[in-house]
Amino acid sequence: MAHNIRLRGERPSLRKTFQDSRKKKRVGIAQMSESRNVETAKHHRISLPEALKLANIKVGFGIGDVEAAAFDEAGILFQGNYENEKPLRFRLLEDEGQVVVGDWSSVDWLPYFWYFFGDCHIKLNKHVPLRIAVDSRVGDTNLDLFELRIQDLRVRYLVGDLDIQFPQVGLISGSIESTLGDIAIAVPRALGAQIRLSSAVLGKCRIEGDLFEKHGSKYISKDFDKAENRLDLRIDFHLGDLRITSI
Repeated sequence: MAHNIRLRGERPSLRKTFQDSRKKKRVGIAQMSESRNVETAKHHRISLPEALKLANIKVGFGIGDVEAAAFDEAGILFQGNYENEKPLRFRLLEDEGQVVVGDWSSVDWLPYFWYFFGDCHIKLNKHVPLRIAVDSRVGDTNLDLFELRIQDLRVRYLVGDLDIQFPQVGLISGSIESTLGDIAIAVPRALGAQIRLSSAVLGKCRIEGDLFEKHGSKYISKDFDKAENRLDLRIDFHLGDLRITSI
Protein backbone atom coordinates (compact mmCIF):
# COMPACT_ATOMS: atom_id res chain seq x y z
CA MET A 1 0.00 0.00 0.00
CA ALA A 2 1.52 3.30 -1.08
CA HIS A 3 1.00 6.34 1.15
CA ASN A 4 1.02 9.74 -0.56
CA ILE A 5 1.71 12.46 2.00
CA ARG A 6 0.77 15.84 0.65
CA LEU A 7 1.06 19.26 2.25
CA ARG A 8 -1.58 21.90 1.54
CA GLY A 9 -1.28 25.62 2.13
CA GLU A 10 -4.22 25.62 4.56
CA ARG A 11 -3.93 23.66 7.76
CA PRO A 12 -7.12 21.70 8.51
CA SER A 13 -8.44 20.94 11.95
CA LEU A 14 -7.21 17.80 13.71
CA ARG A 15 -10.71 16.29 13.56
CA LYS A 16 -11.02 16.92 9.80
CA THR A 17 -7.50 15.62 9.15
CA PHE A 18 -8.29 12.41 11.03
CA GLN A 19 -11.59 11.95 9.20
CA ASP A 20 -10.02 12.58 5.80
CA SER A 21 -7.17 10.18 6.61
CA ARG A 22 -9.60 7.41 7.50
CA LYS A 23 -11.52 7.92 4.28
CA LYS A 24 -8.36 7.86 2.15
CA LYS A 25 -7.00 4.74 3.81
CA ARG A 26 -10.03 2.85 2.53
CA VAL A 27 -8.84 3.44 -1.03
CA GLY A 28 -5.14 2.95 -0.23
CA ILE A 29 -4.01 6.62 -0.07
CA ALA A 30 -3.39 8.51 3.17
CA GLN A 31 -2.96 12.28 3.32
CA MET A 32 -1.02 14.00 6.06
CA SER A 33 -0.80 17.71 6.86
CA GLU A 34 1.96 19.37 8.86
CA SER A 35 1.74 17.35 12.07
CA ARG A 36 3.49 14.78 14.20
CA ASN A 37 1.29 11.97 12.91
CA VAL A 38 3.06 8.79 11.84
CA GLU A 39 2.18 6.79 8.74
CA THR A 40 3.39 3.18 8.64
CA ALA A 41 3.63 1.49 5.24
CA LYS A 42 5.89 -0.33 2.78
CA HIS A 43 5.80 2.61 0.36
CA HIS A 44 5.83 6.35 1.00
CA ARG A 45 5.67 9.33 -1.34
CA ILE A 46 5.83 12.91 -0.07
CA SER A 47 4.69 15.75 -2.28
CA LEU A 48 6.98 18.76 -2.68
CA PRO A 49 5.63 21.81 -0.82
CA GLU A 50 5.89 25.06 -2.77
CA ALA A 51 7.40 26.89 0.22
CA LEU A 52 10.14 24.31 0.86
CA LYS A 53 13.72 25.61 0.76
CA LEU A 54 15.50 22.94 2.84
CA ALA A 55 14.70 19.33 3.78
CA ASN A 56 16.10 17.40 6.73
CA ILE A 57 16.03 13.66 6.02
CA LYS A 58 16.56 11.20 8.89
CA VAL A 59 16.61 7.45 8.22
CA GLY A 60 16.82 4.94 11.06
CA PHE A 61 16.71 1.16 10.73
CA GLY A 62 17.85 -1.97 12.50
CA ILE A 63 18.87 -4.87 10.27
CA GLY A 64 18.98 -4.53 6.50
CA ASP A 65 20.59 -2.57 3.69
CA VAL A 66 19.78 1.03 2.84
CA GLU A 67 20.16 2.73 -0.53
CA ALA A 68 19.62 6.41 -1.31
CA ALA A 69 19.80 8.15 -4.69
CA ALA A 70 18.53 11.17 -6.58
CA PHE A 71 15.45 11.36 -8.75
CA ASP A 72 13.71 14.07 -10.71
CA GLU A 73 9.96 13.60 -10.53
CA ALA A 74 7.94 16.80 -10.66
CA GLY A 75 6.16 17.61 -7.42
CA ILE A 76 7.70 14.78 -5.34
CA LEU A 77 10.20 15.38 -2.52
CA PHE A 78 10.68 11.85 -1.16
CA GLN A 79 9.97 8.30 -2.21
CA GLY A 80 10.59 5.27 -0.01
CA ASN A 81 10.20 1.57 -0.71
CA TYR A 82 10.89 -0.95 2.06
CA GLU A 83 11.04 -4.70 2.46
CA ASN A 84 8.91 -4.39 5.61
CA GLU A 85 6.69 -1.60 6.85
CA LYS A 86 8.42 1.50 8.20
CA PRO A 87 6.95 4.39 10.18
CA LEU A 88 7.35 7.85 8.63
CA ARG A 89 6.66 11.36 9.92
CA PHE A 90 6.69 14.55 7.85
CA ARG A 91 6.56 18.11 9.17
CA LEU A 92 6.91 21.52 7.57
CA LEU A 93 8.02 24.47 9.70
CA GLU A 94 7.81 27.59 7.54
CA ASP A 95 10.18 26.81 4.63
CA GLU A 96 12.02 23.86 6.23
CA GLY A 97 10.79 20.27 6.06
CA GLN A 98 11.58 17.25 8.20
CA VAL A 99 11.21 13.66 7.00
CA VAL A 100 11.83 10.94 9.60
CA VAL A 101 11.79 7.27 8.55
CA GLY A 102 12.02 4.64 11.28
CA ASP A 103 11.49 6.96 14.24
CA TRP A 104 11.18 4.26 16.87
CA SER A 105 10.57 6.76 19.66
CA SER A 106 7.35 8.00 18.03
CA VAL A 107 5.53 4.67 17.70
CA ASP A 108 4.76 1.75 19.93
CA TRP A 109 7.08 -0.47 17.94
CA LEU A 110 7.63 -3.24 20.51
CA PRO A 111 4.70 -5.41 19.32
CA TYR A 112 5.83 -4.76 15.74
CA PHE A 113 9.48 -5.79 15.96
CA TRP A 114 9.63 -6.47 12.20
CA TYR A 115 9.87 -2.69 11.71
CA PHE A 116 13.54 -3.16 12.54
CA PHE A 117 14.15 -5.60 9.69
CA GLY A 118 14.27 -5.22 5.93
CA ASP A 119 16.01 -3.23 3.22
CA CYS A 120 15.23 0.44 2.50
CA HIS A 121 15.33 2.08 -0.94
CA ILE A 122 15.00 5.85 -0.87
CA LYS A 123 14.90 8.48 -3.60
CA LEU A 124 15.28 12.21 -2.99
CA ASN A 125 14.47 15.22 -5.13
CA LYS A 126 17.72 16.42 -6.67
CA HIS A 127 16.66 20.09 -6.79
CA VAL A 128 16.07 20.55 -3.04
CA PRO A 129 18.89 21.40 -0.58
CA LEU A 130 19.23 18.50 1.87
CA ARG A 131 20.62 17.56 5.24
CA ILE A 132 20.76 13.78 5.60
CA ALA A 133 21.25 11.61 8.69
CA VAL A 134 21.43 7.80 8.49
CA ASP A 135 21.41 5.82 11.74
CA SER A 136 21.61 2.03 11.36
CA ARG A 137 22.60 -1.08 13.28
CA VAL A 138 23.52 -3.92 10.90
CA GLY A 139 23.61 -3.77 7.11
CA ASP A 140 25.30 -2.18 4.11
CA THR A 141 24.68 1.47 3.23
CA ASN A 142 24.96 2.81 -0.32
CA LEU A 143 24.51 6.57 -0.75
CA ASP A 144 24.67 7.83 -4.33
CA LEU A 145 24.62 11.58 -3.67
CA PHE A 146 26.26 12.72 -6.90
CA GLU A 147 23.21 14.55 -8.27
CA LEU A 148 21.87 15.78 -4.93
CA ARG A 149 22.25 19.18 -3.25
CA ILE A 150 23.78 18.10 0.04
CA GLN A 151 24.61 20.54 2.82
CA ASP A 152 25.29 18.08 5.62
CA LEU A 153 25.64 14.28 5.92
CA ARG A 154 25.74 12.26 9.16
CA VAL A 155 26.13 8.46 9.07
CA ARG A 156 26.21 6.18 12.12
CA TYR A 157 26.16 2.39 12.08
CA LEU A 158 27.46 -0.63 13.96
CA VAL A 159 28.26 -3.33 11.38
CA GLY A 160 28.30 -3.17 7.58
CA ASP A 161 30.01 -1.68 4.56
CA LEU A 162 29.49 1.95 3.58
CA ASP A 163 29.72 3.32 0.04
CA ILE A 164 29.29 7.08 -0.55
CA GLN A 165 29.53 9.05 -3.77
CA PHE A 166 29.59 12.77 -3.02
CA PRO A 167 28.19 15.53 -5.26
CA GLN A 168 30.51 17.85 -7.12
CA VAL A 169 28.76 21.08 -6.11
CA GLY A 170 28.14 22.61 -2.69
CA LEU A 171 29.65 23.40 0.70
CA ILE A 172 29.27 20.06 2.47
CA SER A 173 30.01 19.04 6.05
CA GLY A 174 29.81 15.45 7.21
CA SER A 175 30.72 12.79 9.72
CA ILE A 176 30.88 9.00 9.77
CA GLU A 177 30.77 6.98 13.00
CA SER A 178 30.98 3.22 12.65
CA THR A 179 32.14 0.13 14.48
CA LEU A 180 32.99 -2.55 11.94
CA GLY A 181 33.04 -2.55 8.14
CA ASP A 182 34.77 -1.18 5.07
CA ILE A 183 34.20 2.38 3.84
CA ALA A 184 34.49 3.52 0.21
CA ILE A 185 34.30 7.24 -0.53
CA ALA A 186 34.20 8.71 -4.04
CA VAL A 187 35.03 12.43 -4.31
CA PRO A 188 34.55 14.40 -7.57
CA ARG A 189 37.62 16.29 -8.74
CA ALA A 190 35.59 19.49 -8.83
CA LEU A 191 35.07 19.23 -5.07
CA GLY A 192 37.84 20.38 -2.74
CA ALA A 193 37.91 17.89 0.12
CA GLN A 194 39.36 17.47 3.58
CA ILE A 195 38.94 14.06 5.25
CA ARG A 196 39.94 13.81 8.88
CA LEU A 197 40.53 10.49 10.64
CA SER A 198 40.34 10.13 14.42
CA SER A 199 42.83 8.10 16.42
CA ALA A 200 40.12 5.45 16.86
CA VAL A 201 40.20 4.51 13.17
CA LEU A 202 41.94 1.14 12.71
CA GLY A 203 42.48 -0.48 9.33
CA LYS A 204 44.14 0.06 5.96
CA CYS A 205 43.64 3.33 4.12
CA ARG A 206 44.02 3.29 0.34
CA ILE A 207 44.02 6.47 -1.75
CA GLU A 208 43.39 5.98 -5.46
CA GLY A 209 44.43 8.72 -7.85
CA ASP A 210 46.56 11.79 -7.24
CA LEU A 211 43.90 14.12 -5.86
CA PHE A 212 44.75 13.82 -2.13
CA GLU A 213 47.82 14.48 -0.04
CA LYS A 214 48.34 13.15 3.48
CA HIS A 215 48.92 15.66 6.29
CA GLY A 216 49.11 13.80 9.58
CA SER A 217 45.69 12.28 10.18
CA LYS A 218 44.13 14.32 7.34
CA TYR A 219 43.75 13.69 3.63
CA ILE A 220 43.42 16.99 1.77
CA SER A 221 42.86 17.59 -1.91
CA LYS A 222 45.52 19.74 -3.54
CA ASP A 223 43.18 22.61 -4.41
CA PHE A 224 41.19 22.61 -1.16
CA ASP A 225 42.08 26.19 -0.11
CA LYS A 226 41.03 27.64 -3.47
CA ALA A 227 38.00 25.45 -4.17
CA GLU A 228 34.56 27.08 -4.37
CA ASN A 229 32.90 23.73 -3.65
CA ARG A 230 34.13 21.92 -0.56
CA LEU A 231 33.70 18.80 1.53
CA ASP A 232 34.79 18.67 5.17
CA LEU A 233 34.39 15.08 6.39
CA ARG A 234 35.30 13.50 9.73
CA ILE A 235 35.53 9.73 10.31
CA ASP A 236 35.39 8.44 13.92
CA PHE A 237 35.43 5.08 15.66
CA HIS A 238 36.05 2.79 12.73
CA LEU A 239 37.48 -0.71 12.44
CA GLY A 240 37.92 -1.66 8.80
CA ASP A 241 39.49 -0.56 5.55
CA LEU A 242 39.01 2.88 4.03
CA ARG A 243 39.22 3.55 0.32
CA ILE A 244 39.12 7.07 -1.12
CA THR A 245 38.81 7.58 -4.87
CA SER A 246 38.59 10.64 -7.09
CA ILE A 247 36.04 10.68 -9.91
